[in-house]
Amino acid sequence: MNEISVYVVTGFLGSGKTTFCNHLLNLPDWKKVNLLFLQFESGEEEFSCVHANCRVKCFPKRMLEQQLEEVIRQVAQAIETHPVDEIWVEWNGTAELSQLKALLFQPQIQKKLSLQKIIFLADADSIETTLGRTGQALLKQLAESDLAVMNREKNSAQYRRVRRQLCNVNPWIPVSRIKSYDAFYEEWFEKESKPINLTLAFVLAAIILYFAARPVCIKYQIPFDTVINSFLGIVLQAIPFLLVGVLFSSAVQVFLPQNVVERWFSKSTGTGMLLALAAGFCFPVCDCASVPFFKGLLLKGVPLPAAVTFLLAAPIVNPVVLISTYYAFGGSWQMVLSRLCCGIIIALLVGLSFALHPLKNTALCSGAVQMQFCRSPFSTARQGNEALQKIDLFFQHARSEFFSVGKYLLVGALFSSVFQAAFGGTFTAGRSGNGLAVSILLLMLVAFGLSLCSTSDAVIARSFSTLFPNSAVLAFLVFGPMIDVKNLLMLSSSCSKRFIIRLAVSAAVLCFGMTLLLGCLKGGV
Repeated sequence: MNEISVYVVTGFLGSGKTTFCNHLLNLPDWKKVNLLFLQFESGEEEFSCVHANCRVKCFPKRMLEQQLEEVIRQVAQAIETHPVDEIWVEWNGTAELSQLKALLFQPQIQKKLSLQKIIFLADADSIETTLGRTGQALLKQLAESDLAVMNREKNSAQYRRVRRQLCNVNPWIPVSRIKSYDAFYEEWFEKESKPINLTLAFVLAAIILYFAARPVCIKYQIPFDTVINSFLGIVLQAIPFLLVGVLFSSAVQVFLPQNVVERWFSKSTGTGMLLALAAGFCFPVCDCASVPFFKGLLLKGVPLPAAVTFLLAAPIVNPVVLISTYYAFGGSWQMVLSRLCCGIIIALLVGLSFALHPLKNTALCSGAVQMQFCRSPFSTARQGNEALQKIDLFFQHARSEFFSVGKYLLVGALFSSVFQAAFGGTFTAGRSGNGLAVSILLLMLVAFGLSLCSTSDAVIARSFSTLFPNSAVLAFLVFGPMIDVKNLLMLSSSCSKRFIIRLAVSAAVLCFGMTLLLGCLKGGV
């Protein structure tokens, strides 16, 4: 049975949904596509398609609320009686997407439906006043959308301001401006490359580059084979830990409701900080997943010191990270315990600093929309089997996370290999005094820039151990999961700059001071 692709266009009344659909679906690219257009909101403009193979069904909001069975019957009849390749839905901005899900996944609809995109239309002139003041439905729609399209922005400053507000609700949503619908179609509706295809293309390009660059490197006495062998060794060691970490993180994200974790936190600062450490150990989430949890905790009223403790500790103290560190360092417990203790102490001290010297304002941006929702996209599974939907979503999440985080691993492994080949022996003398301090600072900067996943960074750190003292490698293992580029970008979507700067500086100073002290006590080792 062929799947029918479903596209949803949503947004508040007057945001330009019908105009968007008129321009996009009248492009020649849809001339040979059998379209069914379902309209659940009517504005000043009417939908009109020039293609003969497009059928339109309109339903007022009152009918959706009072005669849902009749709406389902008519939709099912429209799907069954005529060939349908794609369904486009203009959804009502005041109705939750769960209603649409309940409507489409019904036994009466025998075809298998697959949601491809939820597109959120935002009127730049009005979205700042309507978002957050028109009930929960619009916020939830934005939180579950895959793409935001901004209309009627006057200048770049307004675009940046509205984009920031949209990202406060959905930090990962791309925001697009339409300069031409042909270009918009090519960017968002051309056949997308699958992650596996991109990976195969990367591997093929790497093989071609290897055979092309090897003779040149040999001619100029560049240790090309050494770099390649080191790179492959690091990647092959790290992939199993990355996979395990992704699977655990995906299971937490999909099967464990966020409110379960939030309910465990005490409103008491001291107890909350201790519970934050326990939660970080029990829930194996990497540093990417800990940021959304942190925001959710704040919005639930958890004290900032406890939330900060969880944010900094969770990527370090969870069991997957500790196991990967143990195996990466050849079964040595010294580095595992050093990483665990330093992570706990720094997280507690930073959390305590926010308790002793509270922020004058909230950590979240003033004026920002204070909402966070776990995205729960439509599943291609039938509505009647929630377990299958969650399993399907789990594998989708794990696959997406693996390929998303994997590129950081590849970049980190390549950087480490080149660094070893180019500077091997340069830093081995810097094991005391100023040399030790420089080594620690350098690896902290490397950890910040590489933004590696905490479940696999131990393999990269192990590769640095022949060049740097152990205390510098420890700084790499502790600071990177706490503060890196991707974490700061995620935090900047809804947290104030004052809070982010204070958090980053506090963690950096404590990490540097603690690892330098340990290095001096151990004679620079």
